[in-house]
Amino acid sequence: HVLALAAAQAARGDDVTIVHAHGESASIPGVRALRATAAVLGELAADVVHVHGRPLAAEAEEAFAAGHPVVRSLHDFSFGCATGEHWFRGGAPCTRAHGPGCLAAIATRGCAHRLDIRRSLARYAAVGRELPLARAADEVVVYSDVVRSAALANGIDPARCHVVPYFAARAERPVPLPPGRGIVFAGRIVGAKGLDLALRALALDPGAWDELVVAGDGWDRPRCERLAASLGIGSQVRFTGWQDAAGLDRTLRAARLVVLPSRWPEPFGIAGIEALALGRPVVGARVGGIPEWLEDGVGGFLFEPGDAG
Repeated sequence: HVLALAAAQAARGDDVTIVHAHGESASIPGVRALRATAAVLGELAADVVHVHGRPLAAEAEEAFAAGHPVVRSLHDFSFGCATGEHWFRGGAPCTRAHGPGCLAAIATRGCAHRLDIRRSLARYAAVGRELPLARAADEVVVYSDVVRSAALANGIDPARCHVVPYFAARAERPVPLPPGRGIVFAGRIVGAKGLDLALRALALDPGAWDELVVAGDGWDRPRCERLAASLGIGSQVRFTGWQDAAGLDRTLRAARLVVLPSRWPEPFGIAGIEALALGRPVVGARVGGIPEWLEDGVGGFLFEPGDAG
């Protein structure tokens, strides 16, 4: 999203510089990309600073942002949730603000969704340091109403918190549906994303579809591979690992539909609008931000989260 936004702003005539903490810099015409160092932050002047996600470092950002108008984009729940999950064991979404009650919830309500809760406990203190930066921003951008609700619960001024949905590049011409009955799951392979649920659903009628392509990776992949085999559909499920943008575009074009079987309150579900932009219907869980862009019976269907049938 950051790269697509920077390219669009540069094409409009803005002077755009991306300052990043790690990773490789993509080449975008008219856009500079610099690794964040004290020297870079000290020399860079800007009319607007747009911070995406968690800060490079709270202290560095406070120093750099002084004297600059700051827009902060909140892409998920990590700004106000120590686990970043924002849902409890059993499926109930969390509506609480960051605070001492979160420590008890991590320990007793399973909202870390892992046995080792030390990372979540460590993040609790970091959220306490970072949340004031979001509250102090001149403007805050979120990408769905469900994330806006979490932002307001955490003390961000409603008048400065704006929903600007994600966008996807629409195909220049209609993309014909392929002859096969292929289905795509694109995303992290973790419990919250519900790939195992999709496998159980597809196993109910293996003759109704040809292949499920799983584009992504994650800690739950080995279990899902074993589950597909145990359900008797292993030969119909193909795990490709992570794909770049061009590879995912090809995968979506080869699909008859895309499935988003999420259990957690999905902050948005970008893979879904990428599918719609290619004319591919989406079957998505009625959870989080998915119902904000997927109307049941129009472009796809919604189902109750956790319901394989």
